[in-house]
Amino acid sequence: TPGASPVNIRMYDMRGRLVKSMVSSDLTAGVNTATIDAATLNSGRYLVRIQSAGMDNVISVTLAQ
Repeated sequence: TPGASPVNIRMYDMRGRLVKSMVSSDLTAGVNTATIDAATLNSGRYLVRIQSAGMDNVISVTLAQ
């Protein structure tokens, strides 16, 4: 898609193990949404890494079930 950039959004446990790959595709600039299916995850803290052209952010999230 013209104007699209590769985007990866992945969730890791606090030991650095990959637990979910939520997005791995080309997305256009603007507002996009990713949904986490947490049914198989334990309650606790996780790291979500968002990577795109020129951007690499990590946020901490807490899952309470």
